[in-house]
Amino acid sequence: MNKILTLYDIEFKRIYKLYLGALLAFIAFNIGVVFVMLSDVVIAVANKLQTNKSIQLLQKASAARMIRERYIDRAFTFICMALVVAIVICLIYGFIIWYRDFIGKSKTAYTLFMLPNDKFDMYIAKLMTVVLLIYGVIIAQALSWIVSILIVTSLTTVTLSQIVEVVNHRILFEMLGFMQFDFISFIMINIIGVIITVMIIFTGVIIQKSFKKVGILLGVVYIFILASTNFFVMADKSYSGQLLIYQSVCYIITALISVGISYRLLNKKIYL
Repeated sequence: MNKILTLYDIEFKRIYKLYLGALLAFIAFNIGVVFVMLSDVVIAVANKLQTNKSIQLLQKASAARMIRERYIDRAFTFICMALVVAIVICLIYGFIIWYRDFIGKSKTAYTLFMLPNDKFDMYIAKLMTVVLLIYGVIIAQALSWIVSILIVTSLTTVTLSQIVEVVNHRILFEMLGFMQFDFISFIMINIIGVIITVMIIFTGVIIQKSFKKVGILLGVVYIFILASTNFFVMADKSYSGQLLIYQSVCYIITALISVGISYRLLNKKIYL
């Protein structure tokens, strides 16, 4: 365990400054979207009432109506898109750093792979790195939502319940299954789903590096089949009863397959 934590520490220290900067920029973007929304509302109300632009206009009933009917939708859409992009970037980064370790002979990771030790430790350390990066993005998004809601409710007459009601009726919100507030959905998608996704990607890379030219096809097929299956599972949001058991079993089977294949190939077959 100490070795895994040491490897994780080495990997995270390489990027923590850039990562923290990116998180701050991500939070600033989210809050900036809200301020732009409120600014647009002030302009719209001022034009409608033929008066000077002032922050006090946000207290008007017409301002609250505009926010509920139009601007919450727009702001939420931009925020959702930012979160999706941030998570995808983390997944791409995970693919790059994992694949890089098998081709960069001057890198520390390559040297560790050549030593007669359990190479699976590298798999766990890289997995921890990417998963925690994504968790950091999710936490930053949650903080952004809290701050944004406090800004809106303190400057306008819009209440928290009204914001939640609008968001819950968004089509985009229903389509993007991982953006849900109930506890079971959050655990199944944002916690377990993230781990499963990264494991699938890492195992696909290992398959590719283990079977040379045909490995490219095998790795792509592996990622496609398991990612499609688990995406289908995550897209169904009826987390209750027997269906929840089926979904949990799907996650467990995927994890066991990925771990089993990765462990065997890393220690028995991998080509460096």
